[in-house]
Amino acid sequence: YKRRVHGDIQNTSVTSFEQMSQQYDNVDYSDQHHEEGGEEEYEVEEIVEEEVVEQEEEHETQPQSVYKPTVDPDSFRGIARAAGAELLGSALFIFIACGAAMSADSYQSPGAHNIGISLTFGMTITVLCFSIGHISGAHLNLAVTTAFLLIRKISILRAVLYMLAQFVGGLIGIAFVKLVAPSAWWSNTCFAANYLQPELTVGHGFVAEFLLTFILMFVIMGACDPTKSNQTLVPFAIGMAVFCCHMLALNITGCSINPTRSFASAAAASGITGCEYVWPVHWIFWFAPCAGAATAAFLYELLYNAGGGLMSQYSVIKQTAR
Repeated sequence: YKRRVHGDIQNTSVTSFEQMSQQYDNVDYSDQHHEEGGEEEYEVEEIVEEEVVEQEEEHETQPQSVYKPTVDPDSFRGIARAAGAELLGSALFIFIACGAAMSADSYQSPGAHNIGISLTFGMTITVLCFSIGHISGAHLNLAVTTAFLLIRKISILRAVLYMLAQFVGGLIGIAFVKLVAPSAWWSNTCFAANYLQPELTVGHGFVAEFLLTFILMFVIMGACDPTKSNQTLVPFAIGMAVFCCHMLALNITGCSINPTRSFASAAAASGITGCEYVWPVHWIFWFAPCAGAATAAFLYELLYNAGGGLMSQYSVIKQTAR
């Protein structure tokens, strides 16, 4: 109960009706008065209703989110819903990014070719993260999902459904590329499949993909750290990381950093004359990205995730053992 006497607020907490009556009887109003027209008046205002009205007005003035989840995100239905977003996002990503990479093959300038492809991959990831990030996290990458699974950020069920959705979505996306792209592009670009330059060895390709995916995953971990006060530009940070990686590795491996994307392109290029080179070194674009992403995730959790990282968990376990 709150009563205000000439602007002074007195909070009265009671546990029974008798205590409430006693406290009201003991309130001293002798020094809380003023004279008006020769008569003393005591002004006592009830503000409980006023506070309720003020809270309702504040609630009405606050912007309401358009997205109101009605499904428990950790239930099977919620996970399946998120996996559906991963499927759609992966299909759109492969369709736009790989399609643009095939189209950029006609550019006369090598610089314009590399910048155009890099920007397309980076900006596509950016807009998709803005679009479905609040639904599924917008992994869109088997290496990212694997890393989050290994550091126990997602469940095994969610990881499996995400991976299946990413592969199916990738195949759907590349199928639409095959549907709309001129057949002359097929053998010239091999659907933007990843490969090693002839003068490079398997070791070169593995190290390049490992380091570049490490960079991408490290940026993801830092950008999505819940201790940060501002996460508005998280999708832009991730997209810029993808852009930078492609600027470096397009002339080395074609820049995979994503097994889902590599598999979709290789599957579409299968059986096409001149594209026989896509499968012999395809394993690099699975193991190197997954290893790089997992290493970055473990390193960030171990060293930089204050309060919730693996290092703090180890400390708790060690103290408990003592």
